[in-house]
Amino acid sequence: PETFDVYINKKGIQVNKLVFVYSSLESFNIDEAKGKLYLESKRLLSPHISIPIPEEIDTEDLQDFLLEYLDLEDDLQESFFEEVMEYLGF
Repeated sequence: PETFDVYINKKGIQVNKLVFVYSSLESFNIDEAKGKLYLESKRLLSPHISIPIPEEIDTEDLQDFLLEYLDLEDDLQESFFEEVMEYLGF
């Protein structure tokens, strides 16, 4: 499996070299069962972002931190396309 460097701080969320500042994001959701953080971007292209959450991360702490910057959207989840790609191993 591919590994990612993910950093979350007061400025935004960085995945490898790609940075998402909070002003470019609409909302988030955490799916504890799948171990995923879902972000909704304001960008028209690829508005949904899915980031794996390592097991050692406390998801309640993560949610509390992100609530300082983003709205929680309970309906935000992985798109059908992302689910198919994951199933196929991409």
